[in-house]
Amino acid sequence: MPVRKVAFGGLLAAAAFVLLMIGAVSPTAKLAIAAVAGVLFMPVVMHSGRGAALLAFAATALLALLLLPNKSCGLYFAALLGWYPIAKNLFESSKNRVVEWTAKLLAANAALAVAVLFFQALALPEGFLDRVTGWLIVVAVLAYNAVFVVYDFGLNRLAGLLAGLLPKGR
Repeated sequence: MPVRKVAFGGLLAAAAFVLLMIGAVSPTAKLAIAAVAGVLFMPVVMHSGRGAALLAFAATALLALLLLPNKSCGLYFAALLGWYPIAKNLFESSKNRVVEWTAKLLAANAALAVAVLFFQALALPEGFLDRVTGWLIVVAVLAYNAVFVVYDFGLNRLAGLLAGLLPKGR
């Protein structure tokens, strides 16, 4: 992997980590900051390839989970939002839109389940999820899916803008 590609990924990984540090000390907007930090890996995919973006993402996620004072922002990034801008074009390789969206939503909901399990193991009080009513869980999952769809459309718009700005690095 050429040095330029690694350096580009490293710079954006550092920027993503700085955003996650801000999110960790912010009383609100942790999810939004994690989403913006994930968006920073789109230019890495477009310029340096998916391998460089995965390396930068993994380094950022690991540092976030190890070093942030509040792990929730790092967990939102690592499990829910940071990986998706890198994997997005894999889902969109299908010519069938139903298959594409089914795969996207299945992956997003699997990521949500992993995040909930981690939160339950690390941060939630014992038996918290047992006390939450079923309708509240359904509303939360539906809200997450709606936000995910909006995030996906926003990434499409951003990819169109970036395509004209970034030189091809491959």
